Amino acid sequence: MRVLSFFILIGLFSCQESKPYYPPQHPSLSHGLFDKYVGKLDTAYMLKDYFAVGIQLANLKAPADKIFHFIELGLKENEENCQLIYMWYNMYDQFRNNLVNADTALFLASVQYCRDILGSESYQSFEREEKQKVQASQNDLRLSDSTKMNSELVSMLQEIYENDQNLRLRLSPSNQENAASNAIWTEIKTADSLNLIKIETLLNTQGYPSFHEVGRALHKVPWLVLHHQSDIVTRLQYDSILAEGVGDEMMKGYRMRTQELKLSQEN
Repeated sequence: MRVLSFFILIGLFSCQESKPYYPPQHPSLSHGLFDKYVGKLDTAYMLKDYFAVGIQLANLKAPADKIFHFIELGLKENEENCQLIYMWYNMYDQFRNNLVNADTALFLASVQYCRDILGSESYQSFEREEKQKVQASQNDLRLSDSTKMNSELVSMLQEIYENDQNLRLRLSPSNQENAASNAIWTEIKTADSLNLIKIETLLNTQGYPSFHEVGRALHKVPWLVLHHQSDIVTRLQYDSILAEGVGDEMMKGYRMRTQELKLSQEN
């Protein structure tokens, strides 16, 4: 049985944890990041959210068997957590999701586990829903006020978006650590640098584009390009103009990533 094989891979444990597990600080984690993830782990243990415990253990670079033990418990307790597993499998985190990096084989086993408990077609259904969301976003572009649409700007942002995403879509959990993946990441860095030049010119000369100018589907492109930058100075330079353009909700992830980069670069 596939479900049982997932249990065997990570060991059979009791759902009642007698003592919370905390890994020692990993050499690659700064003190700031370590303390941040330990704080989130404290909260997850307090709430008995075992899926969240597994995620924070992955962030803390704990042993894979510990991580996926809690991921298993979280999936057993709440099947809705499979949506996150499917999302990471479908898109693959552009900053190399820590859960995938912990043990790709066990992560793929968790994907299969979700298919087993939700049905063999559940992942395909998830993919269809994601495609429908993309289609709806594209429809928003066509429904935008054509009298205010800037066709030249739309073409530029569409090209930037495709350059940004097409290379990343070639990455997957199965090829993340091989030579082909390294070559793709080299191409991504080059494309990100070229896209940044175009976006900086746009923001400095015209400001952040409005929905009416480019449609909802492309409105997030400047934010996306800057979100992929690891240079702190660049990220901070455009923080305020991004906030005015996209609002607080999208800026939460942007600023969290900026803070993580700051902490990781301190040591």
